[in-house]
Amino acid sequence: CFGNTTTIAVEGANSYLWEDGTTQRSFITSPSKDSTYVVAGTTNGCTTIDSVTIYVKPLPVITIEGDGKGENRDSICYSDEINLTASGAGEKGMYTWNTGIINDVLTVSPLNTTNYTVVGTDTFGCAKDTTFTVGVIPLPSFEIKGQELICQNDTNKIWLENEDKSLTIEWAG
Repeated sequence: CFGNTTTIAVEGANSYLWEDGTTQRSFITSPSKDSTYVVAGTTNGCTTIDSVTIYVKPLPVITIEGDGKGENRDSICYSDEINLTASGAGEKGMYTWNTGIINDVLTVSPLNTTNYTVVGTDTFGCAKDTTFTVGVIPLPSFEIKGQELICQNDTNKIWLENEDKSLTIEWAG
């Protein structure tokens, strides 16, 4: 997978000469693209040439989508739940969430803003992670005020007032 290292090792000859001029039996490499390594092995004056090609698989592009509120569908009201759906690891890919759940869909109901990270692993074993932040919108707080007992045919005024008194709605009748 892109970014991983691999060890290339040879055996069966007394000495080795790689294409780049080095002579070691093994080395660690981390190619960024498909790469072929050529080596000449010599024993008693006889030389054989061999090669190995390392195929580099790209990392999957993992995304998470929510079914919540807001433009990015990334928020919920306090005590609601949201489904987070991971994709990008391919049809037979695997998704492991930071909650321990192994599934493409994670259903959560956080009490405050929370980050959820998923690692998507494709069928080649190449893995990449991404994070999704779920915002929690507090529930509105309000109180209905007014006279609770009135006489028949009397009028009463009741009103709805939010916690910081920035909104008041009145009814009279």
